[in-house]
Amino acid sequence: MKHNKFSLKGWLMIAASLALTVLSFATPALAQQPTGAIEGTITDQSGAVLASAKISITEKATGRVIEVATNSAGYFVARALLPGTYDVKVEHSGFSAGRVENVVVQTGQVSSVNFGLKVGATTEVVQVEGTSAQLQVDTSRQTIDGVVTAQQIVQLPLNQRNFLDLATLQPSVIVRDGETIDPTKTNAYRAATVNGSSGTGTRVQIDGIDVTDETVGTTSANISTDAVQEFQLSRANFDLSTSLTTSGAINIVSRGGSNEFHGAGFYFWRSDRLAARQDFLDEKPPFRRQQVGYSVGGPIVKDKLFFFSNWERTYQSTQNVVTSGDFSNIVDGTVSLPVGIRYTTHRLDWNATGRLRIFYRHSYDDNLATGGGGASPFQNVDWTNVHAIGADISGSRTTHSFRFGYVNFNNRIESQELDPFNFNRTPQGIPFQLNVGDLSLGPNGLAPQQTYQDNFQSKYDGSFVKGNHTFRYGADINRVVLGGFANFAGPLTINGLFNSTVKAGLPAAQQGNPLAYPLDSFSTGPNSGFFTNESAHNLPHGGHRNTRYAGYVGDSWRIKRNFTFNLGTRWEYDTGFFTGKAPRLPILDVYGPKTGDVAKFPKDAFSPQVGFAWDIFGNGKTSIRGGFYRSYEMNIFNNTLFDEFARLPTGIGPTALPFDGVVGPDGRAINIGAVPGCAAADVAAGDYSCLIGRPISSVVGPLGQIHQAVQAAYSSFKFDPTKGITEFENNGGVHHRRSA
Repeated sequence: MKHNKFSLKGWLMIAASLALTVLSFATPALAQQPTGAIEGTITDQSGAVLASAKISITEKATGRVIEVATNSAGYFVARALLPGTYDVKVEHSGFSAGRVENVVVQTGQVSSVNFGLKVGATTEVVQVEGTSAQLQVDTSRQTIDGVVTAQQIVQLPLNQRNFLDLATLQPSVIVRDGETIDPTKTNAYRAATVNGSSGTGTRVQIDGIDVTDETVGTTSANISTDAVQEFQLSRANFDLSTSLTTSGAINIVSRGGSNEFHGAGFYFWRSDRLAARQDFLDEKPPFRRQQVGYSVGGPIVKDKLFFFSNWERTYQSTQNVVTSGDFSNIVDGTVSLPVGIRYTTHRLDWNATGRLRIFYRHSYDDNLATGGGGASPFQNVDWTNVHAIGADISGSRTTHSFRFGYVNFNNRIESQELDPFNFNRTPQGIPFQLNVGDLSLGPNGLAPQQTYQDNFQSKYDGSFVKGNHTFRYGADINRVVLGGFANFAGPLTINGLFNSTVKAGLPAAQQGNPLAYPLDSFSTGPNSGFFTNESAHNLPHGGHRNTRYAGYVGDSWRIKRNFTFNLGTRWEYDTGFFTGKAPRLPILDVYGPKTGDVAKFPKDAFSPQVGFAWDIFGNGKTSIRGGFYRSYEMNIFNNTLFDEFARLPTGIGPTALPFDGVVGPDGRAINIGAVPGCAAADVAAGDYSCLIGRPISSVVGPLGQIHQAVQAAYSSFKFDPTKGITEFENNGGVHHRRSA
């Protein structure tokens, strides 16, 4: 994707985007903003528009009053409104005042309030009820999205109390446990797959701050179900304020306090007494789940300052049934897999003036989960801190929204040994992964791992109303610092040959002993797992830095009262979308000039968009919407790090060493000396295929020696990123002959 010069297609895209920019200057909708809007047209009894009508919008929860006025087209709009219920009062000299009560504003949505005033005394008030949120029809946006409301979150059952499970209320959405994406997401996280996507590219933000996990996808932060006001899920025709995604975007709004004190506490208990027997068991295995928490909010200063606080804890012990048809005497039973989840959220809201609202939120969550199964388990620990500050300024013609956020995500995975399944060990005391038949027992190959992510985000969204146009614009800068390692090649892995012929050839007393079966293969590797050379998060390697710049402009043009035309463009640039600091691979140039270069994100990544919304009968009950847009997908760090890993010399990464090519980081063979039954020349070349076919019990000693020698060779190696064979060559991407 490297661009040394713009192609014709690129110039056409820029020209189209500039043309849209000249026509517009803003975004067409509110899809990825944590606020909503109220708009409408005020007329008299004859249907003529009324200019300079005073509109007073009162937030019922906090008493905040936002005042705007209609323009020469009789049109008004109030943006940057918190989700909630509002009363709208309309006043104009010579007319009776009008009031629309209980207008529901939802995240990213535009609520319509069109009102016809009657001639009369200004002291008279004509009062009507707002349209229910469930009955509102979008007549101004082409975005395909939906909102899961506070009422649904509170009233619908949730087995594990994760509100994102309710995303399935939206069409074409499937929610899966995060473990299907990555082991770092076991139990506590969810992957929302939209329109058949994998779920890794679904962007997630809370109160306008991006909390997407840049390493594997899904989210890096969780909050309690009781701390969620509502959330919006966009599925197609994304708004221009939406960051890198082609599949879906989730926009979560946290709860705040109000002028009334509200609180709740809960304790949920569930055990095996309420469950059925699992699988083949004669008795039910133990199961315990306890969930406890509280939420409370209210005023500190009436109409001005409000607080909200929430805490939740889950304690769970799940039983994992482990069976083996080939070695039931070794693994056949249950093991307890502990789970612990904790959420904490605290929020302050300040109505500084009728025009200015400021909030601060701190959230902390941690979780402990066990995956991998009882015979080869790993324990996953995550903890995240999020600080978010926001300010919304609402005026008669303009609005300004600012968001500043810091996200700190941490993850560690460790291999565990749980009763009653004990790992086998070499004579040197090294635990190893044993795979024979359907038996898989030993240290989990996914551990140890560590993953870290820091986000420093600053974001601005603004709007300006002129005539029938609502111009909107915004900018976003997000500094992302990633780091970590994964020691995938570290555990010693021993694979045995198992079939009916081999089993029949063993004495009956040995057929149930997996160590009696012949060695089929083995692999070893260093106790290191860095995929990139850059340092970060107090680690010598494994880091990656990216600064994401974005801006957008667009226009929502009310050509007629019942027809809105939206157009605009977004620009995005990631300095670290690919692994820009990695060396090139000259060996790939045999396939074409510059084939070995590192890919680069284009600087002309414009995303134009055009759409319309047509209120066919002009009564707000039937709407036809359509649009075209172009968007870019995020490139998760998992893609980037494996690319850089292949380009680096061996020495810091999880280099997997097969039995016939055990070498050190400098390419020199690992020679452990004389091995009975092995040719000295083979051992000197790092070829231990002479051990294949022998009973595993007879070779675990030499295999332990080989593993120790590998660790010693790598621990004393001084890494130089400019010297040595690359991992691409070492792993057979291109044939490379190793010398002794």
